[in-house]
Parts: sequence; C-alpha cells; structure tokens
Amino acid sequence: MLNFNFHLSTYNKDMVQSKRIHSSALNIAQVIVIVMSIALTAGCGMNSDDSDKSGDASLERYAPVIGEVTENLGNPNHKYYYYLPTTYDTNQVWPVIYCFDSHGRGSLPVMKYKDLAERNGYILIGSNKSKNGMSWEDTFSHIKIMTEQVDSQLIINQKRVYAMGFSGGARVAVSMAIHKKGIAGVIGCAAGFPKLKEKLKKNFSYLGIVGSYDFNYAEMLQLNEKLDDSNVNNHLLIFDGKHEWPNEKIMKDGFLWMELNSIRSGRETYHDSLIKFSFNHETLKTDQMLDEQVHPLKLYRQYLKVVNFYWGLTNTVKFEQQLKLLGDNPIMKQVLVKHSKILIQEIEIKGQYANALAEQPAAWWETEAVRMRELIASEDDYVNQCSYLRVMSYLSLVSYLQCDAALKQNELENALRYIDIFSYIDPTNSDHAYFRALMFAKQDLMNEALNSLNRAVELGFDNMSKMNSELLFSSILDQVIDKPL
Repeated sequence: MLNFNFHLSTYNKDMVQSKRIHSSALNIAQVIVIVMSIALTAGCGMNSDDSDKSGDASLERYAPVIGEVTENLGNPNHKYYYYLPTTYDTNQVWPVIYCFDSHGRGSLPVMKYKDLAERNGYILIGSNKSKNGMSWEDTFSHIKIMTEQVDSQLIINQKRVYAMGFSGGARVAVSMAIHKKGIAGVIGCAAGFPKLKEKLKKNFSYLGIVGSYDFNYAEMLQLNEKLDDSNVNNHLLIFDGKHEWPNEKIMKDGFLWMELNSIRSGRETYHDSLIKFSFNHETLKTDQMLDEQVHPLKLYRQYLKVVNFYWGLTNTVKFEQQLKLLGDNPIMKQVLVKHSKILIQEIEIKGQYANALAEQPAAWWETEAVRMRELIASEDDYVNQCSYLRVMSYLSLVSYLQCDAALKQNELENALRYIDIFSYIDPTNSDHAYFRALMFAKQDLMNEALNSLNRAVELGFDNMSKMNSELLFSSILDQVIDKPL
C-alpha cells in the first residue's frame, strides 16, 4: 500500500496557512495532463453545434414572474432561470447576478440562493446553456444574447451587474467580466481564472470561495496571491467543504461582499446601519472564535476577512494589528513554510495514486479507500486532515474522468473497473451510480440500468437534463422513482 500516512503526517501538527498563501481509456500521462489543465479548460471547449448567434427572438417582451424561480420564455436556444424578489417593481433599478454552473444547471444556483436574493434585493439569472465543453465563442455569444434579453425584460442597475460561477462556470464568470464592460464584481467558486491572453484588469472586484477539501484549493491560493500582488480588490473565503457550490450560510458573505464594495466604490450611497450591524456581527464572531480556541488557521482567516471586507468603511485597526502580530510570530512563520511543504507533498502523493489507478485492481482500492477514511477519521490535526481530504477529492475527480472516458470509448470492462473504484473512493457521489446505469444500458441490461439510475437519484443526482437527453435511457425514464423536477 502507498504510504499515505508517511507523506502527510511527518510535518509539525501546528500548521497554519496564510492568506498567500492498465487502461486505454486514459493513460497516466493523459490523466496528469488533464487534471493539471482542468484549471484552464473547465468551462470551455473547442466545439459546439447548438449555438444560435441571432438574439432577435429573445427581445420579445414577456410579463416577468415575481417571487418564483422561473424559466425564461425567450430564445429557446438560450434558456435561463431567473428569480425576482417579491419587492421588484419597475420604478427603480435592480442589481443582478448572472450565475454559471459547470454542467449548465441554471436552476441550481438560483434555487440555492433565492432567499439571499430576496433579503438583499437582487435579481438572479442562472444560465441553462453555459457548461463545460462549450467553446468560448459560443459562450460569449450566449452571454450576449442572454444579457440583451434580460436588459429588454427587466429594470437593471447597470452599475451593479455581477457574475458568479462554480468550477468551470467560475471561469466563465471571470471571462464575462473581462470581455463585457460594466461588470462590477465576480464571485468565483471552486476554480480560478481561465488562461488569459489579455492583461489582468482591475475594474471589477473578485471574491474567491473554495472548500478546504477541494482539489482546486491550491489553485485558489495561488490566484489569491497573484491578485494581491496585482493590487486587485479581492478576498478568498475558505470553508470546510469539498468541490461544490457553497451553502447559503457561506454565500451570505458573498452578498455582503458585493454590498460593501458597492458602497466603497460609490455605486451605492453609504449604508451606515448595514456596515455597523455586519461589522458588529463579525466582531462578535471573532470573540467567540477566540473563546472557543479555534485552530489558528481559522482565526487568521477571520482577521483577514474583516480587514478585506471593511477597509475604508469603518475602523479596522484592531483586526489589522492582530493580523500583523500573528503574521510576525516566528512560530507562525515556520508553520507557513511547513504548510507549503505539505501542499508540495500532495502533488507527489497524487502522482503515486494516479499510477495506482492504472495498476491496482478494484479490490485493492476497496481496501485502500477504507484505510484512507480511517486515517482521516483518526487525524486530530485540522491542516493534515484537510490535506488528506483534498487527496481523496482529487482521486474522486480522476476516477470520474476515467469512467467517462472508458464509457465514451465503449471499453465496458475498463468502465466497470473504474466505476467500482469510483464507488469505493467516493461512495456518496451520485455520478458513479449514473455511470453504472449507462454501462448497463450499453449492454441492454435495462432492469439493472433502472436500479442504478434510482440509486443515483437517491444519492442526489439532479442533472435531469443530462439523464433525459440520454437516448439509452429512453425506455426506462418514466420508471425512475423520486425523480427531481
């Protein structure tokens, strides 16, 4: 077995991180290239055959639905979901957030954050077309048509147009801000910037959000450092979680970030009560963290958050002083160096496990996955535990890619092996059950395929457009139980 324990536990357990801080499906070289380049290619592709460059049909006016998540009635080739707060009227302008999911699930972020939009007075737009694999040309065409339709239907505050995205969708959101004038800010979740040919612009604020177990964690740290060095108004929020859309509690800070920046930039008038209330909340939260003696990494992040959120709006001297004291501590400096070494060690471990995916049988992975989870459960150091979980997150991603490649090439024996491995590594992930259903359907084993689809739904599979468009499932779709809308 790989010495998973050795590589990640030989360093000091007081580590704290600063702000900067056998298959022909895919061979190992391809896996490494794909995983390393996924940071640049997620959200775009080279080909797309369903683009509609004409936006004329989208400009016909419809009566908007207020207070409900609704699909637009315009251009059928450029669908999106929207939410208008119940206070919406046409006598004032409204801030808008365009949301991009990596799998084109426009309803997901709109449903997830509609209550925040309601409380804060925002319009939410969720693209149902933009997704991984779509060419940049078609993506930009879609954004142009979609925004033209929204502008023709709704009363938008053109000074407060925002973009938000998850994974590949985060890169789309950044691209929208780079290529379209007037984007005030971007919230990028679980992925950074696309590969840029243009010089980095400073005309929009950027909030990065990433889970501490996310395989893109290191990428987001590097982006944060680069944006700091470029004097871009930005912050990185790190929550305890995996590669996923942040929950409502985390995204509440995203809406606050947009509000505070709109005041700081003069896009909105000074909102004294909002600033005082939210700042007092953060102060109390910090005091509570001190009382609970939370891990110093979390405390450091909290100090940093307050400084970056409230600079120029209220007195943050206390937090700046605490941040400097912590950063200047000699022990902390040693800790930061050691944490950097752990991130480097992760790269080595990922390479070893990538080789094992090609060489070791599924039974080996069943045993290894159990051992890894036991190791994670027994680890009492927060930073080490997060590192273990990021390795598991990475293995889940690579397993997904191998399953997808084997099925597309109709290598069903390989597909079965990788599906089994995927299910051992990430048993609660619905995608391995979906892949298993697809494998059975390719063999015309429709009862088994149906059982696997039902299992996928039980595990939370919600990409129903993907399921419904799969021709191999056409004879059994009406039998899938508890299928979400």
